[in-house]
Amino acid sequence: MTSSSVNDTRRRTAGFSIVELLIGMAVLGVLLAVLGSLFLGTRRAYETNVTVTESAARVRTVIEFLEYDVALAGYTGLGAAEELTGPPLALKECHDAGCNPAKLPGRLLETLTVRYVEDRDTAAGSAHELLVTYTVADGRLFRCESTGPDCPQEEPGTELAEGIAGLELVNYRTASGGPAAILPDDVSGVDLRLHYERSQGIAHENFSIGLLNRPERD
Repeated sequence: MTSSSVNDTRRRTAGFSIVELLIGMAVLGVLLAVLGSLFLGTRRAYETNVTVTESAARVRTVIEFLEYDVALAGYTGLGAAEELTGPPLALKECHDAGCNPAKLPGRLLETLTVRYVEDRDTAAGSAHELLVTYTVADGRLFRCESTGPDCPQEEPGTELAEGIAGLELVNYRTASGGPAAILPDDVSGVDLRLHYERSQGIAHENFSIGLLNRPERD
């Protein structure tokens, strides 16, 4: 066997050279970097999707509560034997950072109050007037339900959602279908805008609520 053949045989049985090891490590490093990037991207997409889903569920819950209560403003029951003890619909505009922490423009509301007689899912003869007040405070929306003259000031009610940047009055609706800036005598609905926190910043949702009873102003 020649000396060159012996040297070739030794090189084949000696394992990888330093250069080959370095190349292999570099390739492995690139593959790990690609896989890590894919993992992080997938995780971020998943977390974003979870956040968006939670925000959508939170907003949907708030709107459903508002739609139920506001639509019944002025309802006095099937018998309509008694008048309500106060205005069926009252909106108090926001004038401080507590109800508008993001300092949004527009007619942000501090409270939205409705009165109606609750006679659904109640025993015969147990219908009662209900006062429901929605309050925006410190990035949260509260719903207070009371059968008394007012909701307690020290108890804003049940927290419906956090991350609420504001509840805005866009317009009132009249019986003729046109918008109105102030509460009209023939109010037939309200256009509202809910501002809420999302990962990209403040988002908003517009919605309209028709008043089933079209309460008249006192």
